[in-house]
Amino acid sequence: MSAKRRFPMVPLGIATALVMAALAAAPPIASGQELPLQLYWVDRTGKAIEPVGPPGAYRGPDVSSDGRVVIHQHDRLGGDIWLADAKGQMTRLTTDATGTQENSSPIFSPDGTRVVFASLRNGKWGLYLKGVSGGREELLYESGSRKMPMAWSPDGQFIIYWVASGAGQWVMPVKNPSAARPLHDRQNSHAQISPDGKWVAFNSQNQIFVKPFPTGEGLWKVAPDNGGTFARWRGDSKELYFLSRGTFGQMMAVEINATGATLQPGKPRVLFESGYVNLNHPSNYHTYAVAADGQRFLIPRIAPYSLTVFDRGGKVLRTLDRGVYTSPVWSPDGTRVAVVKDTRYVWVVDASTGKSTQLAANQPEDVATGLVWSPDGRQLAYHIRKINQELIYRVSADGTGAEELVFRLPGFGLTLNDWSPDGKYLIYYSQQLAGNRLFALPVTPEPKPVEIMKSDLPINGARISPDGRLIAYQSTESQESPKQGIYVRTLDLAAGKTGETAQQVKGDPSFGMGLGVSWRQDSRELYYLAPKHAVMAVDVTASPAPALGIPRALFSVPDATNDAQGLGGLWWGNVARDGQRVVYSVAPKGASAPTDPTFQLALLDRQGKVLRRVGPIGRYGQTALSPDGTRIATRWFDTFTPGGRSDIWVVDIASGKTTPITNDAPPDFAPLWSPDGKQIFYVSARAGGYQGIYRKAADGTGDAELIYRYDPGAPVNLRDISADGKHLLFNSGGVILVVPMAGDAKTRKAIELSREEFVVNGGVFSPDGKLIAFTSNETEAFELYLRPFDATTGAAAGDTKHRVSKDGAGGLMVWRGDGRELYFMDNEPDLKVMAVDVTTSPSVQAGTPKVLFDVPGDAQGDLGTTRYISRDGQRFVFVLPSER
Repeated sequence: MSAKRRFPMVPLGIATALVMAALAAAPPIASGQELPLQLYWVDRTGKAIEPVGPPGAYRGPDVSSDGRVVIHQHDRLGGDIWLADAKGQMTRLTTDATGTQENSSPIFSPDGTRVVFASLRNGKWGLYLKGVSGGREELLYESGSRKMPMAWSPDGQFIIYWVASGAGQWVMPVKNPSAARPLHDRQNSHAQISPDGKWVAFNSQNQIFVKPFPTGEGLWKVAPDNGGTFARWRGDSKELYFLSRGTFGQMMAVEINATGATLQPGKPRVLFESGYVNLNHPSNYHTYAVAADGQRFLIPRIAPYSLTVFDRGGKVLRTLDRGVYTSPVWSPDGTRVAVVKDTRYVWVVDASTGKSTQLAANQPEDVATGLVWSPDGRQLAYHIRKINQELIYRVSADGTGAEELVFRLPGFGLTLNDWSPDGKYLIYYSQQLAGNRLFALPVTPEPKPVEIMKSDLPINGARISPDGRLIAYQSTESQESPKQGIYVRTLDLAAGKTGETAQQVKGDPSFGMGLGVSWRQDSRELYYLAPKHAVMAVDVTASPAPALGIPRALFSVPDATNDAQGLGGLWWGNVARDGQRVVYSVAPKGASAPTDPTFQLALLDRQGKVLRRVGPIGRYGQTALSPDGTRIATRWFDTFTPGGRSDIWVVDIASGKTTPITNDAPPDFAPLWSPDGKQIFYVSARAGGYQGIYRKAADGTGDAELIYRYDPGAPVNLRDISADGKHLLFNSGGVILVVPMAGDAKTRKAIELSREEFVVNGGVFSPDGKLIAFTSNETEAFELYLRPFDATTGAAAGDTKHRVSKDGAGGLMVWRGDGRELYFMDNEPDLKVMAVDVTTSPSVQAGTPKVLFDVPGDAQGDLGTTRYISRDGQRFVFVLPSER
């Protein structure tokens, strides 16, 4: 069964292109470990009525008509389905309990007696049914790609599921699963069928839409212009609920008035602040549930942190409060702590009594960061990141008066770091296309920023010493070596400059900067956080020249705190000016356990049969077969701990021997073989927001050579190198670019192959270098095209395009070595490896695409960006679970 796709494949669309740089540059979070959540029943005002069960890694709650709760609790690589009764007692419904089998996204049947859920078993995904009272599990539908149930129609006839490959949601007849059809002609998710069975609400294009169900004409937008997400119905189908945004959004309600086949949505109104945080799990599930009467909402909220004060030796002095607190900072006199609550509320807490005063609430979409005290402790300044702008405000620290807009920051990528000791300047950091710059903003009407430092390297968390003579910050050693370090420079604010050279503290700081940088009041001691949450102190001498002592550990913050679990890199702690106390927002226990690496490289034949597994058990990303088919280049994640990194490895297929090509701190990814198999090209994310293409010998010897570096902040998705080695091709932001290899890294320029109003993906050269294959959504559906290429200019030869696919195409595209067959991936609704014959003489013609095999349901890694097919088209490499 096939249907025409009218929405892009999410993993390779514009959204992915825009965030690829940030994801690649960040260290991999401990896989399967996450913030613990607490399930709460809340009333229509958002007030918590009662908790449900203990804290845990919960996802996808659903509520039956009689009030029972079903939910997925994540554990390592998988997880199980749990039921909660009216008293909140939890009972495991699925019984795997190994943490490796994924049982997820549970949905109650209309009568509440059964649950449908997704499960990965024996390498295949399926939809399974099980009675709430126990008994045998029933396989409803097995497929090659991950399908997550979203809704079950009240008459029991239809289940809507979401396809993880990006093919949107499908309406599946329960009695004939193979007859599934697309729900909508645009990318969509989180469908909910109305209790009367006449309508379906869903997400699409950051909006909530409602249309007739199961068929019918009409489409109504019910969310406001700024969007919404995660729809749920009241039991009488006359009220619809949704969140204004994914994280800390407002719970919204809208009346639904239906007259025959016509809908009249009311005006959305705010019910309460949800307290829900979207942790960006790689799946699709409902984020909250609603009782049938619409009076109670079941919401997983982050289990409260403990805002804790420690002494210099790590003894707990007191807990100031419990909640989701970030960016705590001591007042200059050490009597109060300013802190951000729920990412947007600014509070001041008395350090002796724990009494709290709210200073600013800000808007639901705002994210508050960078709290800084004025030197006299009478005011606070803070940074607000809105959807379309960044602002600096200040407010009285005693809670009187309204907040005052100080400055509207130009662009994005800015951080408020400090208030100068003389009270005259606010210090902020800008990491934009103009480079890494530190500014002093005069605290005057209509201020004009003064640049005090510029660098090719990051200037993170800069803080001025209380005597105003030094500035300390966290950065990297060089553009090519992103090893983190704490640096100290001299500072002359009056002259608007810093010293030419910096002194480096002899010790490694925490990657996540959980403690920031702090100074003692006398400017003679500096504090920072080291790996494993160790609070470090280092002596500082400013005269006659800056000199730094040997760092020493004061104590370690409890292990329950995890920098990698932060919300957008926010700070979690701060050291008081007396150097005797530390305030830290300590995470609760209850997170799921870290996973063990359990994957291997697998070699498949042309029919999809696994021939053998290769190399050590571990965690792999993209893969690429060598030209002679004897070796595999792959992205290897060398650790599952916070601050971990990814390197490029080569694995010999015959022996399983591994050769590290890179062994460094920056994230390295997208490996690609040179045509002669002697070198590996790859992308590396470096300091300053840059991504560059590098080259190194395939035996791991020698130094890496920078081939091309793109604009800071722009992603580089390396796709191919021409057979003659003269051109590289990469994607960035929905555009294909070609880099001629002539010249050197400083002189090479990228040539845009296409820039249209639609999105183009992929891009691979034909073996003779005369064609480029790519996908485009110019007809709304993503399809595979061929376009002539002029190697002499490095650009497209004319405007002619030849369409290859018939019913949509995904991201994978690889030519056979003789140029007579082209491989690509179809993903509607199952991922399939396709092959199509191509002839170029007397003209370019493509045959009818044919299915080779279904992609294994448990395949990992990036399935659409690397060359994992042998040149003869007989061998395919996937990352699959190991057999242990």
